[in-house]
Amino acid sequence: LPVAALVSVVYQAPFYVHATWTQCDTYTDVAGSTAFVVVSWFAAWQASFISTRLCILGVCVSVWAARLSVFSHSRMLAKGREPRLDGIRKKPASFLAFWLLQVLWSWMGTLPLVVAWSLAPTAISTLDVWHGATDAIAVVCWVGGLALESVADAQRLEHWRTRRAPTALCSHGVWAWSRHPNYFGEIALWFGFSLGCLPALRPIVASMPVMTACTAFAPPLFTALLLVGLFGMPLSEVYHAQRAQRLDYGPAYAAYIAATSPLVPMPPALWRRLPLCVKRVLFE
Repeated sequence: LPVAALVSVVYQAPFYVHATWTQCDTYTDVAGSTAFVVVSWFAAWQASFISTRLCILGVCVSVWAARLSVFSHSRMLAKGREPRLDGIRKKPASFLAFWLLQVLWSWMGTLPLVVAWSLAPTAISTLDVWHGATDAIAVVCWVGGLALESVADAQRLEHWRTRRAPTALCSHGVWAWSRHPNYFGEIALWFGFSLGCLPALRPIVASMPVMTACTAFAPPLFTALLLVGLFGMPLSEVYHAQRAQRLDYGPAYAAYIAATSPLVPMPPALWRRLPLCVKRVLFE
């Protein structure tokens, strides 16, 4: 596990130096997402066995990283910078902490896969068979999460390219049902990934059940922490609120906020009718 973290540090270090030197974010997200691929396949290369399940999970990580890297790079080429990092980029300590957190993200996101590759499975044939409902739910969550995230990002990118005024809100498509549908898709995707890793962690379930659960579900839990609690939603909500006030479309933005679920996609009519206590639970 420490070696996997070191691999992520070594891989992302040149990108950090570039971002610090140029004060631009062109490759920041690319570095973070592709680090998942590097760590995942490094763990596979170090393993003493071959597993179809774990290789498929590695391919899933690679597909996710490729899509996110292409989108993030296209977005940065169009925008030039990440405005949500403006308050961090010029503070060396804060910017370094952000990049170290990105290293931790790639390590936590691949943790169950790295652990699975480090174990000596008692029966590869048992590991690589279909595990009924668990695998079915894993596939639905991963495919559905990736699809939702992809559609959300595509709709937002198209909105940026075609909007007639800078005050136009991206409130169509999946963005009419959630203010952060891409984040919900991301969390769902990693939940599916974790379910797919569970059969590979069975050798340590009996001796370390709590540790196994923490290891297996580290990706969605840490992703949710980053996107919902630390950087994603908090920074985005503040940025868009300030932008709405600065460009004088506050009432329209306030109406969108009131009518739209912050994370879990649902029809606006349903969101309006929910009790306040339920909305609080759903990250309002």
